[in-house]
Amino acid sequence: MPACLTFCFSDRASRVEFLEVDQVTIGRGDDHAIQLSEPSVSRSHARIEFREGVWWLVDLASKNGVFVEGHRVQEAALPDHGWFRLGDVSCEFETVTSEQLRRRQARGQHRLSQSMAFSRQLSAIDNSLGILKQTLESMLAVVQMSRGFVLTNGERGWEVSIRHGIEASDLAADGFEGSVSAVERCRSTAATVMAFSIDPNHWLAQQASVVRNRITSLTCVPLKVGDSLAGVVYLDSETATTPLTELDVNILESLASQAAMALAMTALDQSINAVEAELKREEAARRSKQTINIPLFSSSDGPPSGDTVAWDDLIQN
Repeated sequence: MPACLTFCFSDRASRVEFLEVDQVTIGRGDDHAIQLSEPSVSRSHARIEFREGVWWLVDLASKNGVFVEGHRVQEAALPDHGWFRLGDVSCEFETVTSEQLRRRQARGQHRLSQSMAFSRQLSAIDNSLGILKQTLESMLAVVQMSRGFVLTNGERGWEVSIRHGIEASDLAADGFEGSVSAVERCRSTAATVMAFSIDPNHWLAQQASVVRNRITSLTCVPLKVGDSLAGVVYLDSETATTPLTELDVNILESLASQAAMALAMTALDQSINAVEAELKREEAARRSKQTINIPLFSSSDGPPSGDTVAWDDLIQN
């Protein structure tokens, strides 16, 4: 019977593996079908095998142990749906039918189609605020969170340009609806910051805004053009959300990249238009002052026809 494994991490994308063979090994070493590059996972940590109609989890003499439903085991039968832990890495285990497996695998294709639709919507917008609004709405749909905002770096410095589900008064220093620390980490590293099912040991758990607003999940995605940071998209939720998969994160970062590039192109277009307008004004001013050839005498009885008079001098006489 096929099965689905979802390895969950508190500060990065979850990893989904589908079991369609009777046996796989898990470990930090690159010779395993499922490689987990985590310090708490041994080089050869565990084996999952299907025998006598049941999936079994076996400890391969790991240092930090194998736990099923909270109990350390050497070998244990896995329930049709439950959790186990390898060292510090938690994993959701679920048996599925072949049809369910097919549908789950198809979700990835649906996500890609959804991403392409969001991308087309962004491409049709030609103003900065519209780009930011569509980016925020698209990302909220991907992560299934309820609120967020976009922080941008403009002429007046960093400021919240667009928000959803957050009132302006909520953004005051003493009542910020979110985690300043997560935003600052995203700004300083220019890398995506994620936290799901924030527990007491998480680095964000003691942040005042996280505690006060009961935030359980959040995501910050940088808006970058090359090495330049143009902004940060912040998303959070009071209710627990499903950890993002690697595909979800790729979609978010792709949307952010497209949005940042669109903002840069919009800014460039505005700059070009401003320069063109200035050049037209200068050209108009130059033409209003240019000299014109006015023959004061016929070629037979006066100065050469090439002599000129400035228009401003002419109209003043």
